[in-house]
Amino acid sequence: MEQKLQEAVLEPDFMPTARRMVGVGWVARTMQADPANHTCQLVPLLDWQGPEHLGGQPKVEVLEHRVWDQRVRLRLRLDGPAYVRLAYAYYPHLAVEVDGRSVEPFETVDHFLALRLDAGEHDIELRPLLSPLRRGLLLLDLLLLGVGTWLWIRDRRNHRPCK
Repeated sequence: MEQKLQEAVLEPDFMPTARRMVGVGWVARTMQADPANHTCQLVPLLDWQGPEHLGGQPKVEVLEHRVWDQRVRLRLRLDGPAYVRLAYAYYPHLAVEVDGRSVEPFETVDHFLALRLDAGEHDIELRPLLSPLRRGLLLLDLLLLGVGTWLWIRDRRNHRPCK
């Protein structure tokens, strides 16, 4: 069964089926995770185009991991090129910067972030952005607040108590 799964993962036609059946066990088996070394052999991406073998067995060292309310900063050191799967959920309105440059992250089949990084030290920053819907709703809220304030002030001026 394990050999069939590995062969199936290498077939592009397998991925639509995988999207429907993603579970923790399936992802762990597919990734061929090595918990002792915090590594894996394969990072299954949602829009998978086939395997990209980067060669070698790169090691990753987390130098810094800081979390604020609206920002995450990671500093990593890799000794070879690799796909790095972050323990943060993929979100379409997320600003991802690597070494100060904006990048488009990959989405894994279990909806986490993945980045392709070269060897060396990297600064990664994640910041949420407002979606167009949320921006529109915020604008609508501000508009309604303005109209409501104007109506309240107008009403107060028109109904002054008599002496």
